[in-house]
Amino acid sequence: MDAPTHARLGRSSGLRGLAAPVMVRGDLDAIPEIQAAKEVVLVLQDVTLSANGQPVEPNLMQQMAGREGALIGASGSANPTISIQKDGWVRLRLVNASCSRFYRLQLEEHDLYQISSDGGSLPAPIELSELLLVPGQRVDVMIQGSRPPESYRLVNLPYSRGAMGMGGGMGMMGGMGGVIGSNSAPSTIATFVYAGQANPAVPLPPKLVPVQPLPLPSQTRSFVLGQSMGSGMMGGGMSFAINGRTFDPGRIDTQVRLGDAEEWEFINPMGMDHPMHIHTNPFQVVQSDGSLEAAWRDVVLVPGGGRVRVRTAFQDFTGKLVYHCHILDHEDLGMMGVLAIGA
Repeated sequence: MDAPTHARLGRSSGLRGLAAPVMVRGDLDAIPEIQAAKEVVLVLQDVTLSANGQPVEPNLMQQMAGREGALIGASGSANPTISIQKDGWVRLRLVNASCSRFYRLQLEEHDLYQISSDGGSLPAPIELSELLLVPGQRVDVMIQGSRPPESYRLVNLPYSRGAMGMGGGMGMMGGMGGVIGSNSAPSTIATFVYAGQANPAVPLPPKLVPVQPLPLPSQTRSFVLGQSMGSGMMGGGMSFAINGRTFDPGRIDTQVRLGDAEEWEFINPMGMDHPMHIHTNPFQVVQSDGSLEAAWRDVVLVPGGGRVRVRTAFQDFTGKLVYHCHILDHEDLGMMGVLAIGA
């Protein structure tokens, strides 16, 4: 499998900046037009700092919502400058290493051409006017210097992650509910500045790397996302759950067989979004007509009040691992299960 920029992080390490990409090269990198492009990696993180420069720990309500920091950095810099040639290409490799923040990205007056998702290349470039990147996701996009040679901002547009509700329902917490993740104005992530001229200008190839669909599943499982009170990760306080149970490292929640393909349906009756992640096993999203999306992912957004089906094949690993919400505060508050893969 041909994988793009990859980053793994935990709550404390991600909050304090300890996340870095790992490059895995493959067939996508051998395509001449992509190989020739300038390559830029942006690891996106946010943090709130105290007056003496220390990360501020969130309170319980901020954890329940999923913290969003006051400062946004791109590979450790605030609004870095990225040079791009007139008529040339930049391969922008994006990693959302934030604990909770969703990035709705747009480059002023430029289209984005997505060429990869979390787990590998796409079969063809996808033209986008904006891109939503949820926690844990990695995406590669190609950008061409096709505009007048000036400077253009890569901006993060407002996005609402929903509202907090109780017990898996759509109701609001008494006095504590509210819309989360909705900033009032775009913020600048980076600035593209034209410098030089590419000669000659070349288009992207219409085809990239084929994605083979996974085989039919031997089993279908359902995972209902919710909240609970009175027990669990917070020692009697509020917590998050999958199928009514908060995370217990000593319990196996799901047992599968090596070599099997399965479909998992994530059901989210809550009022807030949850990006769900399965360790080690990339998956393909099942579309509304029953076909498989031609992309390898390992994080999928399950919107508030919605449901998403994914298909995965357990082919390479035996042992225990986890699946969880990639809003890391929600993971830490219980929205995680243990998966055991047996021979």
